[in-house]
Amino acid sequence: MWYDLYARRAYIHTLIMNTTVEDRTADTRGTTGLGVLILMISVILTAVIAAGIIIDATGHLQSTAQATGGESKAEISDRLSVLATSAEVISGDNASDPNQVGAVNLTVYRTPSAGHIDLQEVTIQYFSPYGTTFLLHEQKYADRPTDETTFTSDLGTFSIKAENDDDSSIPVLNTHTDRATVVIDLDSSSGPNTILEPLQRGDSATIQFTTQSGATTTEVITVPTSLNGKSGNTILL
Repeated sequence: MWYDLYARRAYIHTLIMNTTVEDRTADTRGTTGLGVLILMISVILTAVIAAGIIIDATGHLQSTAQATGGESKAEISDRLSVLATSAEVISGDNASDPNQVGAVNLTVYRTPSAGHIDLQEVTIQYFSPYGTTFLLHEQKYADRPTDETTFTSDLGTFSIKAENDDDSSIPVLNTHTDRATVVIDLDSSSGPNTILEPLQRGDSATIQFTTQSGATTTEVITVPTSLNGKSGNTILL
């Protein structure tokens, strides 16, 4: 009898122990599953936030790239082309060759890929044997702020003559058939700039146009080695 009692006690003890182990295992599995679920939710939320940041950054970069691309395109395409150059010959003080160039004329048009170009907003940088200076359209020079120290007496001016303008838009070149002549007066007595001196025979000068978009066009002119008998005439350069 005592043997049966002992066996029953052992059986009950084993049953209790197995139940406890199973409960503990179930609790452990439940806790582990809950932790994995929380971790998965955290990963998903982090991915969603990161995706939102990436989308915002991509949109900003795209907008910036488009704006920069538009500016770069304008700097390349909104250019002037020089169709012809000529010079006005005047009497000078040189005894061996008394004639000199008192004005330079450059007939310009916009390039095929360019938009509208306002010649009043064009800036010219002029390089000659007598110095370097910047030129503004005469109207822009006249309208300059009186207290603006940037506009000094070292600046020169240029004027514009319409050559072909079907819709009277010049000084704005708004069609590919528009033609205008930019006139640079080199007689310092008639302008604000003392650097603009008449060009002598054989002299060269470089003229760089910069449009409002920043596009540049450069033209080099050279005076013939002889101007005899040309006073009062217009010569091609």
